[in-house]
Amino acid sequence: MLLSNIEEIKGYYSRLNINSDFDSFSSFIADAQIKYLLPLIGPETIEEMETWYAAWDGTTVDSVDEKNAKLLNWIQRVLVYYTMLDAAPTLALDMGDNGLTEKTSDGTTPVRLFVFEKLVEYLSQSADRFAEVLLMNLELAAADYPFWDESVSMQNQRKLFLDSGVRLAKFMPISEPMRFYLGMIPSINKIETLVI
Repeated sequence: MLLSNIEEIKGYYSRLNINSDFDSFSSFIADAQIKYLLPLIGPETIEEMETWYAAWDGTTVDSVDEKNAKLLNWIQRVLVYYTMLDAAPTLALDMGDNGLTEKTSDGTTPVRLFVFEKLVEYLSQSADRFAEVLLMNLELAAADYPFWDESVSMQNQRKLFLDSGVRLAKFMPISEPMRFYLGMIPSINKIETLVI
């Protein structure tokens, strides 16, 4: 995974409770990496970055580390917001032998529905914007990231007429273009290959 501790998450999303622990989020991070990052930047880029991240000691030592650290920052920001988006509805729930239960404590009150809905809207819009920024920065610095630029995933995506959520939104008025686009990539590819 491209996030390894709670401090990294809090670095991008500071509204986490002080008692939050990484284990509560690890399954959501893994899911968000598969659901959102995989179609966004491709398996080749994720594999390359995971290998580099596992070996990196957190200090910039050469130009490759500097470039990859910058890319990791963009990737982690996207990953954190998609993780929070997926985690928000279920973090206070437990499932076990007693069925579905909700965690409560004396010092807190349940969030009001409209506040929760605003949070979900904020997280989804932010995650989509950060995903577009990630892609824009990759495109602008493609020479720095040949593992992304020359990957089979990106070569195939560039062949599409609709090659990003931004371009799709120009033709279809949709509220969450990036997530819609990520889900539509297989269908768009099939349509463009068979029809256009």
